[in-house]
Amino acid sequence: MHKKIIGASLVAASLLLAAAPALAESATPTKSSVISACVLAAAQTRNTAIAAAKTARNSATGPAKTTRDAALASAKTVRDAALASAKTTRDNALSAAKTARDTALATAKTTRDSAIASASSTRASALAAANALTDPAAKQAAIKAARTAYNSAVKDARATYQLSVKTARDNYQLAVKSARDAYQAAVKAARDTYQSAVKDARTAYQTSIKSAQDTYQAAVRAAQAAYQTARQACKTQ
Repeated sequence: MHKKIIGASLVAASLLLAAAPALAESATPTKSSVISACVLAAAQTRNTAIAAAKTARNSATGPAKTTRDAALASAKTVRDAALASAKTTRDNALSAAKTARDTALATAKTTRDSAIASASSTRASALAAANALTDPAAKQAAIKAARTAYNSAVKDARATYQLSVKTARDNYQLAVKSARDAYQAAVKAARDTYQSAVKDARTAYQTSIKSAQDTYQAAVRAAQAAYQTARQACKTQ
């Protein structure tokens, strides 16, 4: 029994000794496997560089968008405030113009009525004095003069009133036109400023995005070029 075990052990030992050179040869790296490992390492380096470039690009894109959106929101706020202010200014001017017109019209009416009342009082006094005259001719002349003076005073009062009314209304129309023109100019300025700010914000955003993309593309090209160089170097070792 022991002889069989010893014999088997000797046979196994002989087989291991015979296979040893082949096992040693298979454990030694081949040139192709070394090249493959070198190329793989170069590819991994390239991929890492591209991934880092992509992360940097995305990191730049986020803040650029945030900056753009903040600028657009600010421009809208400024525009809306300017439009609201312009509307308030216009409405105040229109209200002031209406008040000035109505005051002028009321004053003109009061002035007219006072003038007519004064003329009427003067006429009454003149007629009383005329009626007290005993000379018929003198009496008629005094009555005529009193009536003529009254009619002239009333005519003047009414003409002055009409002129005052026209002036008040003309001034009101001028004030209204001025207020509306100023409002339209302010609205246009606010909108133009807003459009300019929007354009600037979008241009800055596009510039930032282009810069980030250009940087990314340059990094990709550099990584690819470095990979190709390393790959060639791998083949020559």
